[in-house]
Amino acid sequence: MHPPRRGQRAAAAVVVLLRIIVVLLLLSSSNGFSSSFVPTAASTTGTARTRSTFTRLPMRAALVYEAKAGSPLLEAMSQAVGQALYKDASACALEPTTGGGSAGGGGASTGAAKDTKTGAKYFYKSTGLWGLNMLLAEYKGIKAMHDTQTIRTPTPVAVGTSDSQAFVVFEYLSMGGSR
Repeated sequence: MHPPRRGQRAAAAVVVLLRIIVVLLLLSSSNGFSSSFVPTAASTTGTARTRSTFTRLPMRAALVYEAKAGSPLLEAMSQAVGQALYKDASACALEPTTGGGSAGGGGASTGAAKDTKTGAKYFYKSTGLWGLNMLLAEYKGIKAMHDTQTIRTPTPVAVGTSDSQAFVVFEYLSMGGSR
């Protein structure tokens, strides 16, 4: 009997990860999550991050960052990313950039933003406040896949709310191929 091939192992890993996502979705819909910021894990230094060092960031438990009243979406995301990566809400300043992709049918908008202070690029999804649990479940599902180090996934960075929107922020992965 031959051991499973690499493709078979990857397929089995994807099935396990999909089961994890389903469980997380069920938990998120039944437990309800707090919408206040929950600090976790040890601090990282405030130095600029490059693509090669981004994946070495310590993974933190899911953060739900609630921005100050009146904060527009990009400002709230900047605060959440700054708090998650540098323990300083003012350490990040996001501005819109290209490459965010297109939204699927789930009611969320997608986009890309670049940190003007470090040059790091992020992918984000946003929706109405009603979608916070959906985005938190996505954050946790991607984190569970990321933690297995079986397949390449974007590093989950932050999840939170602005005045009228919920959002989730991930490491930006360039999906375009070059020849």
